[in-house]
Amino acid sequence: MDWVEHFLQEPDRLHAERTALESLWADASHDITSMRTIAPHFRCRGSIIAKSSFVLCGVLEAEAIFRSRLVRAEWKFKEGKHVKKGKEVCTFSGNCRAVLSCERTALNYLSLLSGIATKCTFASKKYGKWSVSATRKTLPHLSDSEKRAVRMGGCLTHRMSLGDGILVKDNHITAVMRERKVKRAE
Repeated sequence: MDWVEHFLQEPDRLHAERTALESLWADASHDITSMRTIAPHFRCRGSIIAKSSFVLCGVLEAEAIFRSRLVRAEWKFKEGKHVKKGKEVCTFSGNCRAVLSCERTALNYLSLLSGIATKCTFASKKYGKWSVSATRKTLPHLSDSEKRAVRMGGCLTHRMSLGDGILVKDNHITAVMRERKVKRAE
């Protein structure tokens, strides 16, 4: 794979879904409040309304989260589409305990990834004649989701990992220069 292919590398969607489910488990594996306050058979529905305009990203992760708790979600927009303030993004329904145990994690993914996609869309439009590339400064375990959001926003993903290509940074140069100074001093 040459360096250009690395910039166009597609993030791993399956890993992104799996990480979202691990996040749900870490956040809501045992919702004691809902278990003690809501009847087990009670069903509910809700919706996600845009508080501001944005580029939608995170549906893959949110859908995996909802599906894992048997919550039915109906998306009004596809990923990568611009959503205007006040628009209904999604409706969902299911067992109320299940909905309450997963809606916050799903919203967190939607907020984070839509924010990245929106900022990248702005940057790619502002600097349209140049290619804008993201860095590897991603959160552990969220790299595939965050890089997918970068691509959704029209930017390049740069490297997915340190093994994807050589990039000499200031830290490398400083380390080499210090090593040379030590050798000269010996």
